[in-house]
Amino acid sequence: FYLDVLLATFPDACVVLLHREPKEVIPSVCRLSAAVRAIYSDACAPAALGPAYAEAIAGAFETAMAVADRAGTASVLP
Repeated sequence: FYLDVLLATFPDACVVLLHREPKEVIPSVCRLSAAVRAIYSDACAPAALGPAYAEAIAGAFETAMAVADRAGTASVLP
């Protein structure tokens, strides 16, 4: 989420972004989040978690790729 700050602080850093299939990640993150939220609140809306996390993860990936593009270091491997 803060790749630009990381690279500004450590300009020689080599960053490798690993990822899992979003179809696996989002349900997993939602289950974990719902379980943690249930500890602290009765007001948890599990149906809202999926879209919120999907948007957050997509935004983080887009930001990371934009930072890499600006730095001229973007490489995408399958």
